[in-house]
Amino acid sequence: VHYHALFGIGIILFLMTFLINLAAATTMFQKRRRGGLR
Repeated sequence: VHYHALFGIGIILFLMTFLINLAAATTMFQKRRRGGLR
C-alpha cells in the first residue's frame, strides 16, 4: 500500500473542499453585504 499516495489524495481532496467552502462563504458574504438575498 502506498501510504504517501493516499496521503496526497487526502490532502488534495481536503484542499478542494476547503477552497469550495471558502468560495461559497465569500459569495454569500458579498451578497449579504450588498443587502438582501437575490
